Amino acid sequence: HQKKTRQKEQRAVIETTHYINELIQSNSDKIDFILGTSKGLGALTSTEKCHTYEIESSLTHTLTHQKTSQEVWCVIYQPETSLPEKITNMVLIDGLQNPSNVGAIIRSAAAFGVDYIGLLPQSADPFHPESIRAMGGTLFAAKFGPVSMNQIPEKFGKSIFYELNSHKGAPVNTVIPDASYILYIPSEMGGSNLKKRYPDLKFVPLHIPMSLEV
Repeated sequence: HQKKTRQKEQRAVIETTHYINELIQSNSDKIDFILGTSKGLGALTSTEKCHTYEIESSLTHTLTHQKTSQEVWCVIYQPETSLPEKITNMVLIDGLQNPSNVGAIIRSAAAFGVDYIGLLPQSADPFHPESIRAMGGTLFAAKFGPVSMNQIPEKFGKSIFYELNSHKGAPVNTVIPDASYILYIPSEMGGSNLKKRYPDLKFVPLHIPMSLEV
């Protein structure tokens, strides 16, 4: 579960039974191995295609990230995360710290057909268990990964950066972006590492309208 281990081994862990069942049915080649208690393994539809290991129930509290463990863990190979040579649009995350928020953004971006979700340095790990849980099954469908600061002016210097802001700019639902665009999401704390480093980039602020009735 440690970030350094995930990066070194290029692995990630899934803890949700129904998601593991989906992987077994559609992407079993992405699974390294599965471990769990007798109860956890028994909840899976099939494990014939996977290496499985049974553990004692007393060990579950040392492994889980969830309040209530489902007593099964699936170790997967991390998908390819390199930035494509050609992309039309991208969601760019800059220093967002909450793993669940990162996962939810990746899930939404994949649903809208965004070409790539890039994560600048200091952003939360997209392979954190909470990120994966928030992706809701889009882990192998979405295209995402790290983007370095140096790549931005080189590849996207002429692009418009629509900056998602809590207060400033036009409502996001009233803007029709150009065919080629970047939706830029800065840190929850309001900081923008990218703007500080490259102030000449073109940023257009947008905000999400909030209704008192919602």
